[in-house]
Amino acid sequence: MSSFSKNRFRDNGPSTEAAAVETKTSMDETINRMIDIPSTSSSSNAHAHDASDMAEFIPSFTWKGPKHGYYFGTSKEYGTGYHLDEGGNKKRPNSSVRFSSTNEAREIPSSSSSKRQKLQDAQKTGDELLAEAEANLLKSSSSSSIGAGPPRILDLTQTGIQNATISLQRSISKNQMKRVQYPNDPSKFMESELHLHDEIMSWKSIATDLKLYPFLVGSGGNEKNVLQSFMSLLHHENSDVSMSVLNVLVELLDVSLLDNDSRKNEKEEEEERISMGMLANALINGGKLEIDGGNSGGGLDLIVSNLGRLINNDNDDLLSIPSEEDVRGIDDVFTIMEYLMDLDTMGILQDAAESTIEVTAGGGTKKIKGCAYQPPAISILRDTTLLPWLLKYVSYSNSKVQQKGGSSLKLHASEILASLLQHEEATRLHAKNLSMLPPFSSPFLDDEDDNENEKKKRKKKKKRKTVVDGIEYLLQSIAPYRKKDPETEEECETLENIFDALAASLFSCSLNVQPFLDAQGIELMLRCLREKVHAGGGALRVLNYVLSGNSSNGVGNAVVIKKEEVEEENADNNDATMVSMRACEQFVDAGGLKVLFPLFMGRGSAVPNPAKCSDGGSALAAKAGERLRKLRENDNTNGDDHDDDNEKKKNKKGLSKRERRALQARKEWLHNVETNSIQIMYALTRHLDDSSAYDAKARLLVKFVESDCEKCDRLIELCLKYSEKMRLKEYRYYRSDEAEEAENAGIDVDLAALHAKLKGGGDVFHRVGAITAFAAVGSRRCHEHIIEQLTVRNSGISVIKESIAEFAGMLEEGNQKSQLEYYLNTI
Repeated sequence: MSSFSKNRFRDNGPSTEAAAVETKTSMDETINRMIDIPSTSSSSNAHAHDASDMAEFIPSFTWKGPKHGYYFGTSKEYGTGYHLDEGGNKKRPNSSVRFSSTNEAREIPSSSSSKRQKLQDAQKTGDELLAEAEANLLKSSSSSSIGAGPPRILDLTQTGIQNATISLQRSISKNQMKRVQYPNDPSKFMESELHLHDEIMSWKSIATDLKLYPFLVGSGGNEKNVLQSFMSLLHHENSDVSMSVLNVLVELLDVSLLDNDSRKNEKEEEEERISMGMLANALINGGKLEIDGGNSGGGLDLIVSNLGRLINNDNDDLLSIPSEEDVRGIDDVFTIMEYLMDLDTMGILQDAAESTIEVTAGGGTKKIKGCAYQPPAISILRDTTLLPWLLKYVSYSNSKVQQKGGSSLKLHASEILASLLQHEEATRLHAKNLSMLPPFSSPFLDDEDDNENEKKKRKKKKKRKTVVDGIEYLLQSIAPYRKKDPETEEECETLENIFDALAASLFSCSLNVQPFLDAQGIELMLRCLREKVHAGGGALRVLNYVLSGNSSNGVGNAVVIKKEEVEEENADNNDATMVSMRACEQFVDAGGLKVLFPLFMGRGSAVPNPAKCSDGGSALAAKAGERLRKLRENDNTNGDDHDDDNEKKKNKKGLSKRERRALQARKEWLHNVETNSIQIMYALTRHLDDSSAYDAKARLLVKFVESDCEKCDRLIELCLKYSEKMRLKEYRYYRSDEAEEAENAGIDVDLAALHAKLKGGGDVFHRVGAITAFAAVGSRRCHEHIIEQLTVRNSGISVIKESIAEFAGMLEEGNQKSQLEYYLNTI
């Protein structure tokens, strides 16, 4: 749109009166041609043309200039494109003009009686709106420069920012007045719309000086600040104006602007962090600086509502294909949400909420205080309907996604979805039951429709569809990959994000587990594992979370939570154990033990294979692994001593960076398969008891006894392996500089060492010890075999006891700790 110069509408002032008349005529014809108004000289010829030799409809998603004998519009019969003009008998839809970056103007349906108009006008009459626009215009027009060209580059001073703020408000008032005066004549308000767009885009330059951000959220008197003006433009009738606001917000909130600069001192960097945090907090709170405790994040709701007019995913039968501008707008919405959550992770939002900045304005100084802190993830899930929109979008098939934005947009949507659901506090409070979500809502979904029957059908459909089943959408997203691998890297990353989102939702709240079981989620995960496809790795992770459950009932204190919400959350967590027991029983009944034990035993034929488009499954990883094995064989043959330094090892092996990365990805894949299978095994031993359905506990114990107790041999192998790994990690931590620095800083070194120990394999060691105790307590034969094999390996039952005692010592009082203490006393 920036290349769509306003000079096309401006009289350049020829020297003679005749030239002026000729220029004005040329300008009028240009405007008429752009908005598809036939000139007087050609309108009569258009009706005289013989329509019998012409096609009734020429499909076109964008307006590509006038076509002789056709009008551009959207109909129920043909869709969007050029329709044959049969003597003007067909009703042409009212239209407004949309500008693109390719010097084109294309028509979009008008929505003067839609919800977006109602929301913007706040149920005011036309006369009231006109009076308000004229009053605002008179109030802001202290000079006669309203019609002047907008500033292309902002004066990055306090005075320049204040003048630019006034100029922006004048442009908004002028455009508002023109639209109210001439609602059905785009040629009357087109110039002011172009002016407004350029005015908005000029604010991108303020991103070069983050210390000026407080002026965007602070204003004097009753005037709107810049951010509040931006918020009002997010519901502008021209979607290009709204998307320009989104684009500017993306530029201003870019977290890369906070990268350390050697030319800045710590004080300047901290000031920039606080300034960006103030802008982000004000955006979350709807552009306001001071809010009451009960205020919601209206700013995010305004942003998310624009998705309703950029992509219509509310109707599966009627597929709306977005333009490139729409796709960029949707990506900007996702990017804003991503930046806000990144700023929250960095701690900037909370720091800014507690800060005050003094700025000079109007010859004096004033203090700008940051808005109250609200975690973006909580605000998004609580105050917007973005979650159901994302869940439905990621469930689209690849062919449908190509028509609705492309695979890169689906990847970005899956990343936002995973980030939201992995915020445990937000999920427990506002996404505790994904199967009962409210549907996506936006004032832009219900545009004006001349067909009353279509209106009635839409209303009936909305009444029937009162909730969105997010669990079902996530399973639908995974189902296509139960037999095949992703074909591209983007597709592979999208699938991993969907698995992360599903696993997080099941772990955070037990209410999501039962809908998962009812939708045969366990059966789908087992199918992915049996087929040994890439989805098997994510399926194993999901099974780990759904069977293990989350016994934590602590509630974060980052935000104020009502007492009723705490009591309800505690009640949900009290049922978590019963839900996990049902999940374990269903896992056993679905044949999960036959799939799990080969993985637990480490048999390569049972391990799911990563996709070829991923690092771990690439041919490079296989090639590097083969080279590494040959080099190790040669080293062993020659008796070479290995250096403990990992970097020297890699240089000695002669592997390239790409080979090392692929080899590391393959190693991590196998490690995750092993640890997840151990976690699932422990969940089964923890939740199954003698009263479990389907004789689940007995069937599990039999597996440890059969084949001459070979599973017990594997338990001992894993127990000794992870015992050595965790002790090595603990030893290295005590010998590291990190421990010395922690001691000097007053940090408990023993506690830090315990963290390093658990991260280095201690967590898995504890669970392997508990599984071993389960087998030993449940079967005398297993008990005798375990003691015998430990003796053969120069060890003893004390290793198992040490594991269980350490594990129980870190747990609070409850069923899990009681079970471990029973093992400890029995073996």
